[in-house]
Amino acid sequence: DEAQDTNGAQWKVIEQLTTYVLDHEPNLFVVGDDDQAIYRFQGANLRNMLSFHERFPKAPIIPLTVSYRSTQVILDAAQSLIEKNEERLVGKIPGLVKNLTAFTKEEGIQPQLLRAASDSAEHWLIADILQERLEQGIAPEDIAVLTQTNAELFPIYDILRARSIPVILHGKADLLGHALVAEAMAMFQALVHLGSNSHVISALAVTAFGCHPADLSRLALLAREQKKDVQDVLLDLEQTDAPFLKKDVLIAARDAVLELAHKVDNRTVLNTVEGVLAAVSAGPRLLLSGVPENKKDPLDLAAIEAFFHYAKAQCLQTPTLTFRCFLRELEFFADPQYGQARLTYEIPHLVAEGIQLMTA
Repeated sequence: DEAQDTNGAQWKVIEQLTTYVLDHEPNLFVVGDDDQAIYRFQGANLRNMLSFHERFPKAPIIPLTVSYRSTQVILDAAQSLIEKNEERLVGKIPGLVKNLTAFTKEEGIQPQLLRAASDSAEHWLIADILQERLEQGIAPEDIAVLTQTNAELFPIYDILRARSIPVILHGKADLLGHALVAEAMAMFQALVHLGSNSHVISALAVTAFGCHPADLSRLALLAREQKKDVQDVLLDLEQTDAPFLKKDVLIAARDAVLELAHKVDNRTVLNTVEGVLAAVSAGPRLLLSGVPENKKDPLDLAAIEAFFHYAKAQCLQTPTLTFRCFLRELEFFADPQYGQARLTYEIPHLVAEGIQLMTA
């Protein structure tokens, strides 16, 4: 099944399994749709389906032309686009015709093409249309928004939530891309690189610590003027006369980072991860939206929980895992060069009924 998505290696396996010493045809039935070949980035090649026909020219071809999913107007609109595609079996295999007809006799609604002024404006246009539909009495669970890629889901999701439009997101998010997890990564780097000024300041900049940005800049300036590491300047904070705006907060953040760093080698990886996650999620990230002090964003909690469970699984899998090895593995997933290898987590559903937001 899904023969259009096979890559060269997979198709070679099929060829080996269907090649016999004795002279007879294999019992092989292939199902695929050349018009749904979307995994070229993974090595999928439409040539595989064509080579099957060339290898077995007597094999019957059975086009499935009745669609049980869509109305005829949608099928006709899709046909008007796909027939422009040159990479199709139609035209390459003599006599092959693929004209879909709808099983349902419902008239359906003619698809519309709406052009927004820009990519960012498109999200607001979608929100306006959805708001109109809801005001017309259409139930949110009867509305779906489909996107081509997973990354396109989240800007729409954020805007719909901001406008209090009930929405259920079906998809996974990049775990290391979440703000709190990114701050945890900054802390991890500082724990093993206390001599790196940039890593230490990034750790102190974690939102939950509440350090003033001007204080962090002044800290870096002092280190440069005194030709010291930031860590050494931090250790002398109580004696310095530098005009820090929130010195007590900076000292508290310093102590939190140093305590975690000095215990890295004496604690399990999971204990260190738990301590860092507790630090970065100690308070709401920014109270610009009026979120009460004691109320956490469930999306933040989902990301923190997913990351903790990932760390726990790694520790169970490798009991001798060290913190530095754990960090190197995270750095691999964070490396853009290996973008297809990602850590993901399921977005929690915040409402029981809402507009369905998903990839097509």
